[in-house]
Amino acid sequence: MYVSLLEPLGIRTHSREELRLVFPVGDAARAAMTAWRGERGLSERGYLAIIPGTTRPQKMWPDEYWPQLLERVHAEHGLTGLILGGPAERDLAAAIVRATRTPAVSAAGETGIKETGALLESAAATVAVDTGPMHIAVAVGCPTVSLFGSTGPRLFDDGSPYLCLHRQFACWPCHRHPICRHYECLRAIAPAAAARAVDRLLAAGTARADASSNPSAHAAPARAAGLAFARG
Repeated sequence: MYVSLLEPLGIRTHSREELRLVFPVGDAARAAMTAWRGERGLSERGYLAIIPGTTRPQKMWPDEYWPQLLERVHAEHGLTGLILGGPAERDLAAAIVRATRTPAVSAAGETGIKETGALLESAAATVAVDTGPMHIAVAVGCPTVSLFGSTGPRLFDDGSPYLCLHRQFACWPCHRHPICRHYECLRAIAPAAAARAVDRLLAAGTARADASSNPSAHAAPARAAGLAFARG
């Protein structure tokens, strides 16, 4: 967290709550997206949000991996896929919907930043590449899996329900100057690995709900945060 740069100035944080990201969605955006979800048959917590687009190709997961992820998560949890993005991601989102053999809906180019936050706030979980809306997902408390390749893995030491998948190759980090053509570090994160990360976060949320309804029950930690090195 960049907040550590403040420590030489004598400014320190002492709790996870002080480090937590905050994104004000607003009632108007929530109401608008509740209506939007209703028109498309998306119930609250009934969908997996994915954010496949970003500013540089070396930060993007292979396009063909997204349908595989959505199909695996649907088979395991019954979640519909919701693809988020800006106008530039419309074609990519439409291609993912066409290639996915389970229910999927695109919102690419249809929402502003607050509306995107509202949809993420209501999602069961989010899987995203290294891009701004991934941070919004974390800020609104959505269980989030991030996929990192050329850039440094982003960690949130605030107790957020978050997992980062990253394969560190010898050429990492290449940032804006990749030396490979196929971005093997991201290709090495298989859809099965991302689906297992979603499983972990959803299981942690279920454990928290069980513990809340039965305080005497022993449950696993409700929030999972950290870095996972994806395997094959």
